[in-house]
Amino acid sequence: MKKHNKLLSIFVLLIFSFTLLPANMVHAEGVTLNSWVDKLYISGSKIDAGDTLTIEIHVENTAASEKAVHLQAIEFSDNFRCDNKSLGFDLSPGSGAVPIIRKLEYKGGGNNTISYTIKYAEKTDDGKTTSKTGTISGSKTIDDSITVVDTKKYQPRISLVNDEVIEIGAGEYKKVSLPFVNAGGFTAEDVTVTIESNKQGDKFPILIKNVEKLYFSSIRKSGINNLEFGIQADRTAEPGVYPITIKYEYTNSSDDKFSGSDTVYVRVLNTQMPARLRFGVKNSAPVTPGQPTTLEITATNQGKAAASNVEITLTGLKKDGLTVIEGSNTSFISTIKPGETKTAQFKVMASGTLEGNVEPVNIEYTYADGTTVTQKGTQQIFVPLDGKTLGVSDLYIENIIAPDYSVGIGEDFTLGFTLVNNSKYNAKSVKITLDGGDVLKPKSQNIYSFKDFNAGAKKNFSATFWTSSDAEYRNYPIEIKVEYVPYQGADVVTFSQYAGINVDGNKSGSAKSKPRVIIGEYTVNPQIVRAGQEFDLSIGFTNTHGHKVVQNMKATLTINEKGKDNSEDTGTVFTPVSGQSNMFYIAELSPSATIVKNVRMYTVPDASPKTYEVTVEMEYEDSNGETYTETAKIGIPVQQSTQIDIGEVRIDGEAMVGSPTYVVTQIFNTGRTNIKNLMISLEGPFEKQEANLFVGNFEQGSEEYFEGIIIPTQAGECTGELIVSYEEITGEKQELRVPFTMNVMEPALPDDMGMGPDGMGMMPGEMENKPFYKKPIVWILTVVIIALGAGAFIFIKKKKGKRKEMSLDE
Repeated sequence: MKKHNKLLSIFVLLIFSFTLLPANMVHAEGVTLNSWVDKLYISGSKIDAGDTLTIEIHVENTAASEKAVHLQAIEFSDNFRCDNKSLGFDLSPGSGAVPIIRKLEYKGGGNNTISYTIKYAEKTDDGKTTSKTGTISGSKTIDDSITVVDTKKYQPRISLVNDEVIEIGAGEYKKVSLPFVNAGGFTAEDVTVTIESNKQGDKFPILIKNVEKLYFSSIRKSGINNLEFGIQADRTAEPGVYPITIKYEYTNSSDDKFSGSDTVYVRVLNTQMPARLRFGVKNSAPVTPGQPTTLEITATNQGKAAASNVEITLTGLKKDGLTVIEGSNTSFISTIKPGETKTAQFKVMASGTLEGNVEPVNIEYTYADGTTVTQKGTQQIFVPLDGKTLGVSDLYIENIIAPDYSVGIGEDFTLGFTLVNNSKYNAKSVKITLDGGDVLKPKSQNIYSFKDFNAGAKKNFSATFWTSSDAEYRNYPIEIKVEYVPYQGADVVTFSQYAGINVDGNKSGSAKSKPRVIIGEYTVNPQIVRAGQEFDLSIGFTNTHGHKVVQNMKATLTINEKGKDNSEDTGTVFTPVSGQSNMFYIAELSPSATIVKNVRMYTVPDASPKTYEVTVEMEYEDSNGETYTETAKIGIPVQQSTQIDIGEVRIDGEAMVGSPTYVVTQIFNTGRTNIKNLMISLEGPFEKQEANLFVGNFEQGSEEYFEGIIIPTQAGECTGELIVSYEEITGEKQELRVPFTMNVMEPALPDDMGMGPDGMGMMPGEMENKPFYKKPIVWILTVVIIALGAGAFIFIKKKKGKRKEMSLDE
C-alpha cells in the first residue's frame, strides 16, 4: 500500500511540474529547450501588408539538459514571410541563450500573431549530429503591449570626408578620388551614389567620365570608401567655379530609406581657347605650267592660343599636275601665335599640260592647339595657274538656328541654316545632308541636292527632327554636311558644321514628374569683383520641365561668411545697393523657359580675396498649387584692390654730360593683396647702365629701394620716365609711369685750355686759328722766362757783391 501511495505522489508531482513549464519550452528525453521573443523592431505604431519588421528570438539549452543539440531551421506562420530559414549552429547544455534575428514581411489579413517553429537534432557525446530530431515553438502577438521601436532613428549618415575644391585647367582631364564616410552610428546598406553636374547655360563645361563604382552593398559605421571618377573640362570653359552634386541613397538594417547629398566645386583656372589654323596660298602671281616656282602656303592662327609643332604636308601630288621638285613635301613651323600668319615654302613645278587657272592641292596638317589635344586634319587649297580661266566657287554655312531650350523625349524641333556661295562662280553637284545620329531622328526631308548653286546665291534650308526614347540628359550634335564640285572637272569638296541640341532625357511627359527650377545661367560683371566696389549679378532661372508651368516663385540670395571655427556667421560679404533686394519674385515660368533677374550688389572693403559661395534658395508651385523647394549655389570671385605708391623720384648729385647720374626712389605696396613680376625701369633720351630692376613677388606692406644709373648725352633740360610694371593676382598686367626732369651741365674743362675774352674756355679749334703771338700760352711762357731771367740776374749780382766785400776785408 505504501508503495502504491509513493508512486501516486511521484506521478502527481510530474504532472504539476509540467504544468509550470512555459508554452514555448520543450522537454524531451535528455533535452530541455527554452525560447522567447526578446525584441520586435517595427517602423511605426502599426503594421500593414507589405511592411517589414525585425524579430529577435532567444533560444536556450537549459542546464537541465543532458545532450547538446544542433539547430537546423526556423519556420514562421503563413501570415509572415521569411527569406532566410536556415540556422546551423549548436547549443550545449547550460551555455546560455543565443539570439536568432530575422527580417519578416507582413502579408496582411488582420492576424498580427507571429508564430515560429525551430527544428533541431540531438547530438552524441562525441559531437556527431544524430537523426533524432525535435521542434520547439513559440508565438508573439503585435498589440499595445509591444514596445514599438522606431527603426528610422537607427540612421547611418553618408557624407564626404572633406569639402573639396578641385582645380583644373580648361581642356584638362583630372582623375579624382573623393573619400566618403558613414558618419552615423549604424551600418548603411544598398548604398547608391549618383554624380550630377549641374547645368549652367546651354553647355555645362565639366564632363564626368570613367566612374569606377556607384554601388556599395554595405558600409559599416565610420567606414570610409572612395568614389573615383574623371573630370574633363571643356577647352573653352570660362574661368570660374562649377558645382558637381553627389547624391546618396541607402537604407539601414531595417530597410528604412535615407538620402543625402554633397556639393563638390570645380574651379577652372584659365580659359584655354584652342588654336585654330587656316591655310591658304600666298603666291600673288599664278604658277606658269612647266616652270619651277616657289609655292608659299600660309598658316594663320585664328584661335586664342599658340599653335606649336605645326607640320604641313602636301598630298595628292601627281606628274600631270603639281609636283615637288626639290626638298621635301613636308614643312615644319615651331610656333604660330594667336593672330599670326607664317609661311611654309615648297619648290614645285606645274605640268606643262595643265589647263585652267587653278590646281587643287591637298594638305595634311598636325599641330598642338594649346591644350592637351593634338589637332589633325586635311584641307584642300587652290594654287593659281597661268592657264585657261576656270572659276572656283566657295560655299559656306551661316545663320544656324537651333532650339535655345532643352528638348524633351519625343518632342519635335526644327533646325534651320543658310547656304551661301561666296564667289563669282557657280558650284556644281551640291548635296546637303543633315544627320542627328541614332538619337535625333529626321521627321522631314534631311537631304537636299541640286545641279547648280549660282554665284553669290543665298538659300535657307530647314529640317524637323524628333528625340528618341533612349536619349540621355546631354547635348547631341547634328551634322550639316555640304558636298560640291568647285569647278568643272575638279574633285568633290566636302565640309561640315555642327549644331548642338540640348536634350532632357528625364522628360517623359508623365504627369507624375515634378517641375524643377535650376540656375540655367549666371554672370558677374565684372568677372573679378573688387572689394569695396559694386558689381552686377544676373541670374537666369530655368524651368527644366517640358510641360509643367512654375508659378509664384520666390528666390532668395544668402551670402554668409563663416568664422575661423566654421561655427558662426561673421556677416555678409555682399549686400544689395540701396533700392534693391536680395529676393526675386517670378509670377510664372513657362516650360523650358528661362527668366533672368538682375541685382546690383556692393562688396565690403575688407573681404578676403577668394571665391565666395552664394546660396540661392527657391520656393515655387506647380499649376495644382503643390509647393516645391530647390537650392543652388553659385561662386563669385573677389579680389582685393592693389595699390602701388611711388615715392619722390630724385636725381642724386649733379647731372653732367657723359657722367653717370643716379636716379633714386622708393616703391611701396600699400594695397591689400600681393602682386607679382614687379619690374622697375627708366626710359628717356639718355644712355642706361643699370636702369632696370626685377623684384618679382611684391608682398602686401613691402617697400623696395631703387637706384638706377643713367648717362646724359646732351646738355640742358632732360625729361625721362620711371616705369613700374606688375601683374595682379588675377594675371592682369598694370603699368605706372612717373616723369622726372633734370638739368644736364656741360662737362668740366681742364685749367690749361685757356680762357676766351668772355671768361669761358676756348675750344681747340679757336686756339689753333689765332696767330701765335695772340695765343695765351705764348704770353704765359714769355712771362715765365722773363721772371726766371730777372731772378737769375739778381742772384748773380748778390753773389759778386759778397765776394768783393770778402776781398776788401783781406
